[in-house]
Amino acid sequence: MSKPQAVALQVSPVQRALLQRLVRRQTADQRLVRRASLVLALAADPCVQAVARQQGLTRKSVRRWRDCWRQATQCQERLRSCRLGFLLRNPGFLRVGQREELRRFGGGIKGRPPYSPTGAATG
Repeated sequence: MSKPQAVALQVSPVQRALLQRLVRRQTADQRLVRRASLVLALAADPCVQAVARQQGLTRKSVRRWRDCWRQATQCQERLRSCRLGFLLRNPGFLRVGQREELRRFGGGIKGRPPYSPTGAATG
């Protein structure tokens, strides 16, 4: 029976840049620096044992922070989709340029009609 294959953490380019900047900051809290470097290492190499050895941590610690990152990412995705749903139902909270962007983007969401300023579904 083969071992399950590890999957690298999903880190967006913006997140990667922020994490790298945090790691390089000399005034950053060292706990945050360690966690940021751990996430970057797991994004590059999903092998928990190799990252634990490289970072000088236990596998349990690496797994814990990997799972925290994944959970936070899932929460962020849910919040983003809730916010988008709210804005689709309440477009008055947006500026005119944002309404145009929402109109273009909103029609691509499965199960949602495209946004129209009159409140009627188009399409």
